[in-house]
Amino acid sequence: MKIHGTAKGGAISKKDFGVAFGGVPAVECDTYGPTSQDNQQDLDSTLRNYSLKMLDGFSLIGCKIATAKWYVRAGSSTIPDGNMYSTLYDSAGNVRDTSAADNMSGLTTGFQWIEFSFSSPETVASDDYISFTAGYDDAPGATNGWIQCGRDSSGAPETVELWIGGSGSPDDITQESAGRQPSLELIPD
Repeated sequence: MKIHGTAKGGAISKKDFGVAFGGVPAVECDTYGPTSQDNQQDLDSTLRNYSLKMLDGFSLIGCKIATAKWYVRAGSSTIPDGNMYSTLYDSAGNVRDTSAADNMSGLTTGFQWIEFSFSSPETVASDDYISFTAGYDDAPGATNGWIQCGRDSSGAPETVELWIGGSGSPDDITQESAGRQPSLELIPD
């Protein structure tokens, strides 16, 4: 088999090299987002997980997510007690990786990007979920405060779905309408 370079005599790319020898092209792992925020979702005593389900064709399938940034704020002037973190779930809802926890005490009533890093990034597969989780110490509400996550309703790609889950599940409560996604940014390893 004869391999040709570019018209200017340059070397072929790794992607072309893999295809020429029967391999699979390398996965392009570019940052996803940040998505915008035009609405919000309360996370309360029932709703604890705010999740992006990554479907076939999603840009980070086959990549490792090193960092997830979520756009969050306190839902009232009372800052809730507890920790928040990000979790990667498989399609069956089993935990694949969880970030270090961040205490909610640093939240304000203004939206801010909260960054969660994964110490041993896992490769994303079709139908995996990446979730923001609120681990309240006390029942959230008017007395103890609650968290709001940003939502982008401007037209999410067809390769993602927005799901809301209870404690320990990315998707056991409801699926949001098509075209919505969490306000987030995913940074590959």
